[in-house]
Amino acid sequence: MSSRSGELLDQGLDFFTTIITRLSEDDWERPTPCADWTARDVLGHLATSTSVGISIMQGRQPTWPDGARPGSAAARLS
Repeated sequence: MSSRSGELLDQGLDFFTTIITRLSEDDWERPTPCADWTARDVLGHLATSTSVGISIMQGRQPTWPDGARPGSAAARLS
């Protein structure tokens, strides 16, 4: 990953963090435009997708998430 790509990734994650830290516990259980997914599920999907992407960019075998439980990664973050 180039240094500029890394900077952009860091900026995007910092921005995203400022948004998610404003959410209340009740907000995490709200529905989203993604059918049957809560906000927690979307965060879990983003977290595991980011982790998989980083593993691939580093040449490591990624750990694939449980697709039936997209929010499980978000639960590990809280």
